[in-house]
Amino acid sequence: MSSILRETVPWTVGLIGVSTVLSFAIGTIAGALLGWTRGSRMDSLIPTATFFQAIPYFFLGTSCCWSLAATCTGFLCSARTARA
Repeated sequence: MSSILRETVPWTVGLIGVSTVLSFAIGTIAGALLGWTRGSRMDSLIPTATFFQAIPYFFLGTSCCWSLAATCTGFLCSARTARA
């Protein structure tokens, strides 16, 4: 058990660190650009982004999987053939 943790914890911490730094940098740059170009078409994205931020991630992910399974052929094929 400890050997598994010893192998996986550095990768987990590394991924969390990289994703945190990238999200901070991208969010800061995008926010600065949106603030700089006030009144542009990109301002319409702010209410949409706020709406999706309020939805729990597991619900949003499940909804995306359901809609992709209903519209795309080949996505979650086993679930589609199980109904037939």
